Amino acid sequence: MRLHLLSPLMSLTPQSVGSIVRAGRRIAFVIGAIAASTLPVIGQALEPSAVERPVSSPHPSWMTPGASYAWPTTASTYLTSTFAETRSAHLHSAIDISTRAEEGHPVLAARDGVVSRLMMGPFGYGNALMLTHEDGSHTLYAHLSHFTDDIQALGDRVRMPSLQTDLDYYLPRERQIRVRKGELIGYSGSTGVGPPHLHFEVRSPSGVPINPLLVPLEAPLRDGLPPLFSSLYAEFLAADNPMETAPMGETFVDLRTKDRKLIVVPTQKARLRLSVDVFDQAEGGVNVYAVYRLRLLEDDNVLFESKADSFSFDQTADMVADRHHGLLRSGHGGYQRLHVLPTNRFEMYTTPLGADELVLEGEHGSSQRFTLEAEDFRGNVSRVALEVLHDSTLHWEDWRKSAKGVERWRIDSLRAAWLGSMPPYLVEHMTVDTVLHENKRHVITSVDERFVMSIPRYALLEPTQIHFTSFASDSAYHVFMHSSPTGFRHRADVRVYGDADSTLGLAWVGFDPPNGVLTLSPMGVSRAGQAVATSSRDFWSLQTVQDREPPALRMIHMREDPVIGRTVSFLIEDESSLNLQSVKMWQNNRGVLPIYDFEDESFTAYHPNLKTNSGDIFTLELADQHGHRSSYRWVVP
Repeated sequence: MRLHLLSPLMSLTPQSVGSIVRAGRRIAFVIGAIAASTLPVIGQALEPSAVERPVSSPHPSWMTPGASYAWPTTASTYLTSTFAETRSAHLHSAIDISTRAEEGHPVLAARDGVVSRLMMGPFGYGNALMLTHEDGSHTLYAHLSHFTDDIQALGDRVRMPSLQTDLDYYLPRERQIRVRKGELIGYSGSTGVGPPHLHFEVRSPSGVPINPLLVPLEAPLRDGLPPLFSSLYAEFLAADNPMETAPMGETFVDLRTKDRKLIVVPTQKARLRLSVDVFDQAEGGVNVYAVYRLRLLEDDNVLFESKADSFSFDQTADMVADRHHGLLRSGHGGYQRLHVLPTNRFEMYTTPLGADELVLEGEHGSSQRFTLEAEDFRGNVSRVALEVLHDSTLHWEDWRKSAKGVERWRIDSLRAAWLGSMPPYLVEHMTVDTVLHENKRHVITSVDERFVMSIPRYALLEPTQIHFTSFASDSAYHVFMHSSPTGFRHRADVRVYGDADSTLGLAWVGFDPPNGVLTLSPMGVSRAGQAVATSSRDFWSLQTVQDREPPALRMIHMREDPVIGRTVSFLIEDESSLNLQSVKMWQNNRGVLPIYDFEDESFTAYHPNLKTNSGDIFTLELADQHGHRSSYRWVVP
């Protein structure tokens, strides 16, 4: 068997503002067949080391010598999520600590420091604060129900004069509050993103998120279980065209059993991309975690290695390059790539490889062994052995017919399902099949130029083949898009233009490709002149719908706020196109904050001096993004 190194594709590596895009390394193989034996498998895991070894990486160089971190809550020492786990469009920048699905557990300062930043709002971090420590580093505590009295009062003094519901406040030096290690700073909650838990981050002095398990946390974390491999995804691509990203063939390999696996493919020069579904667990829980280190080896030669130590926030959108976006968006989960796309800017890869791609060739009957290796942060390791075989009697067409387990979107069947849900009077304006390139700005328009999709330069991760069809009716606009599996690093701008009458009340909704049905879930609406606009991180299919109804009320009830006690909460109907900036609330003609909870879609009255009495009149004014308004008034019984 011969191993060829292709010349680096440095000319394909774009340069972005402020940083140079890392040149990727893609691992590709010409293959006959693969046989997989799994070590360990479920029920037959490798025995971990008898003595738990210390963390894999040394403590960060910027950290004060001898410093240690207190565990930031008394709720539990159980992790529900680890650093660099897959999220919908980014990697997780923290560890999540269980609060046993309860709110109100004490949250403690991990080190001596000052409160340097306060956040209060309904989305993202929710109620959160940042501490800055003597070495310039930071810790962040998010999703709190509320803060201690002095910190809460400071935030209220800033936001109440303007009734600012979404606060992100960097404290000037004279307002910073000093806290000691282990001191109470707040209480756990579910603001921003539920259910209740504590999101705990460690950031370097330059603001880069660091794996919190890299610092000396004072907590008895137990983990003697090795990671578990679940499935391998293999894509075979043409070797003579490195720009081609559509696979000639593809298949899944089940890694949970020891059964011998053969993928029947012909012997010819080709590239192979591998992605793996692998997860970690710890004793006494059911949550699954991201692995710390992932490697692909040939004998002792490391072909690929990633290690979840840190990543910068300006790189986090590249999750769609590190995790296989096509599998993620089709519901298969967060498969991690065992290759690096050329446009991937993450710095988690430590592979000592001097070429962008590897290509293998083999004679009939030859074989070569590879090893997948996953390691958690406590040094527990699992390995999977792969054997590459070659069979010159096979043909690609026969292989594709025999491959099992792949659930790819089929353009024809999906398009038929989509068209079947459309009114019969729609007129097809345009159908385009083309290839978009990653280093160019692209604008896709319909024939009538009412629909415009603008894709920023470097938004695409690799050359992308797209199928685009647009339709229009008197009351709506419809766009069907399908592409080879890739996502956007930067959001694309999507607009439909028309006069004021034709765009009045229009809202974008998304088409759900895995289910083949329309889901009337508004994606957000903004008016841009005489246009209805939204943005997208993918080639989702879209359509506009008429929205002429104002926001509606579901019910009003009394509730207990952890800071002010008894107050009033207005629950509204599902209304994703609400204009939250326009919501106003009064108590007896005095302005109060309408605190929004997106999970139960409610607005709760808040004021640090609020006292609710019988006969008080509460008024709520709402508006959606089309300007439809409604007002509700309630007298406390």
